[in-house]
Parts: sequence; structure tokens; C-alpha cells
Amino acid sequence: MRRTLVVFVCAALLVAITPAGAADPPDFDYATPLFGLNADTDGSLLVADAGQGIVSLGTTAGSLIAELPGVTDVERTEDGDLVATTGQPPELSIPGGMALYLITDDGTEMIADLWAWEQENNPDQNDPLIGDDNVESNPQDLARIEGATLVADAAGNVLLEVGDDGSVDWKALFPARSVSTQPLKDLVGCPDAEGDAADFCALPPEMPAQAVPTSVAVGPDGNYYVGELTGFPGTPGMARIWKVSPDASHAVCGTDPGCEQVFESRQFTAIIDVTFGPDGTFYVLELNEDGFMAAELGIGGGSLNACRLDTEACVELATGLVLPTATTVAANGSVYATIAALTPQADVVDLGKEFSDDNGSVHELNIALLAAAGITRGCNPPDNDRFCPDEGTTRGQMAAFLVRALGLPAAADDAFVDDEDSIFERDINALAAAGITKGCNPPDNDRFCPDEIVTRAQMASFLVRALADLR
Repeated sequence: MRRTLVVFVCAALLVAITPAGAADPPDFDYATPLFGLNADTDGSLLVADAGQGIVSLGTTAGSLIAELPGVTDVERTEDGDLVATTGQPPELSIPGGMALYLITDDGTEMIADLWAWEQENNPDQNDPLIGDDNVESNPQDLARIEGATLVADAAGNVLLEVGDDGSVDWKALFPARSVSTQPLKDLVGCPDAEGDAADFCALPPEMPAQAVPTSVAVGPDGNYYVGELTGFPGTPGMARIWKVSPDASHAVCGTDPGCEQVFESRQFTAIIDVTFGPDGTFYVLELNEDGFMAAELGIGGGSLNACRLDTEACVELATGLVLPTATTVAANGSVYATIAALTPQADVVDLGKEFSDDNGSVHELNIALLAAAGITRGCNPPDNDRFCPDEGTTRGQMAAFLVRALGLPAAADDAFVDDEDSIFERDINALAAAGITKGCNPPDNDRFCPDEIVTRAQMASFLVRALADLR
């Protein structure tokens, strides 16, 4: 019954859903911008703060644990050390500005200079849409595998494998593609755009856009999943997700075996990070649904999507996020993301939770949607790491779901005589004050029967009354 309720509430109350953000991590004085975010082994969060270095966020406070300006991502190794990428542009003339580092108790040392490697190798020089003069590097995201680190080089358009011994090779190349420039022209108001934006009106109808791989994550199937931002002109709906085989070597994606596009039916835009939760849910973070140029213009917002690998079904857990750059899922199932990450107001927020007992359920993504909206908190307080999808839903629980979904205010009147011992009494009274429930014992209707199971017929009445003002 709980899973049946989820389907009804998700379909009917979607308009009322906003991110919960009820258990945000502690505030910290970030130097910004923030790029990487990963759950640490002790339950804390590792934040790549490019303005200063690596920040560890605990439950009550945060601390700078390693100075590393320009850091773009960080993750714990199997030995308990840290690996981190940096992406300082070469014009700053910072030695090791684009590199992979190892951070131990003894200090920080470079594993590999990725800018030097790119200058020497430049795997995408033969891309006919780019040309051989495109020598660029921007190590943006990393993922650990045994004895090595995978690095998504956003400017080099490659997935690198960097051994702990400092050896570097490339696994896959992400090719450019021709895209329409019309969305950008519409965005700036062509043909009447003003100032520098007027130059965009002279762009050809189509032009090459580089892949710009911003993210990599190791899936539960052992494959590597890479998300693209898609370069200028930042056309919406063109960001691809690639599945790279661990056995791939120098694979041109979409052409060679070992690298194939997945989620082709999904029109993702400006993918900035991907990650997997403990239960295998695939999270895709979009910087801005209107394209990265919209983000630069301060228009629109980003979204966090929860997807399944087997069916490629996805739901939006949160939308309208301002400049999100990274996401991660802690061992307890809490889903986090950076927001306003490129501004002085950068922060890390809680966007929802995974449950441990709904894996494989056809309703899993809908359950995640309710959790992200703060409508459900779980079925086993105080841990609340389970949803109990196959159990029945009581009338008291139904009251709580509806009050949270609709944001109903508390009521002054005590509507029923049989809910004094129920933890849902306040929700029940709020529901009665809103006219959504009339009681369970007509015609007197002085009882609510909070511990009885909701029938599908009763649920229909609840929902019709609840949605009366939304139709």
C-alpha cells in the first residue's frame, strides 16, 4: 500500500514539490569556487574549494585539511590518503597547475603533470571538427579504481587513467559534434541583441561544439560513466552520457568498441557531475537546463536527476538549483550538492535521501522523489534509512504525507477524540482544518482512526479534496 500511495502522490502532487534541504551540512567560510564533492569514508564530506584547498565537512563543523589552490575534485584512496586534481589555467604560470596530486600526512606531492602530458600527446588533435592546434587541459573530475585514478579532462576531451606510479594513458576520446546556434541567439534576443551579445547573432546556423567531459563515476557494473557539459554555444539537450569499458584503450566514443552512448533518449543539458548512490541509483547533475551560457547570463537553473541504469528511467529530484557544480551520496543515503558554487554564497545542501529497502522496486525513483521533496522521512525513526515499500499506510501516515506535500499550516482546533496518543495528531488537525478529512465514523465524525490502514477509496477522497485548489 505504501508503494501504491507513492504513485498517487507523485503523480498528483508534483506541482507542490520543492527540495527539502532539512539537514544541510554546517556552514563554512569557502574561498570559492567549489567544484568537487565526495562522501568520505567516515561519513563526512570532502569539498574541493578551488579558492583554498580541500575542506572536510562533518556533522557540526568544517575544516580546511589541505591547502591546494585550484583543486577541482578530491577523493579518498584505498589506503586512506587523498587524491586531488587541479585545474589552474596555464596563463597563470603556476607549476603543476593542471595535475593529479597525492595528499598524505607527510604533505602533498604531484603524481602526474597532466598539462605537460596533454602538450605532448593531445589525443583529440585528429578530430576533424577541432583541428590539431587544440592543445588544452582542464582536469575536472576524478574517480578511483584499483591502483589508479580516472580523470575526466574537460578541455582535453579525454578520460585519462593515471597510475599511482605516475603513468598516464587515455581510455576514451569524446568527439565534438555539430550543433544548432539558434538557442543561443534566442537566449540573447537576436536579431536585437545589444553589446557583446550582438556578436552571437552573426554565428552560422550550426557550428562544432566540443564534448567537454566534466564528470566520471564507476558504476555498479564496473563500467565508467562519463557526462558531458557540451561546449560553446552550449545548445540545450545535447549533453551526452558515455559508458566506457574498463578494457577500453584509445577508444573514440561512438565509433570504437569500448565506449558507447547511453541514455540517448534523455535530452540532458550541461551535465556538470555524475555519481552513484550506495543502492546503484545514477545521479546526473545539470548546471543549467537552458545551457551553460544561460548560467553565465544568470538565467534559469540546474537540476538533479535520479536514474536507473537498467531501464534508463529518470526523475528530477530538484530543479531550479543556482549554479550547482557537484553532487554525492553519503553511506547513509543522504544526497548532497553544491549550490551557488561559483559565487561567494557557495554552499553544500542536502537534497534528499536514498532508502536501503526499496532497491529493485519499480517505484524506487518515485520514492526518491518524495524523499527529496521532504514528503517522506522513512518508516523507522530515528534512523529512517528504510521506507517499508510493501507495508500498508495508516491514516495517520497519510495525513503526514499530505501536510508535508501541501505545506499546510498548523491548526488551533483539536478535531478528533482518538488521536491524542498519535505522533501524527498535529498533521491530522491540519488536514481537518483544510477540509481534506472529515473523520472515519460518519455521521458523528469525531474520530479519525489514525492507526487504521488507508483504503484506496479513502485515498481517492483525500486526494480529490487536497487537489481541489490546484485544479
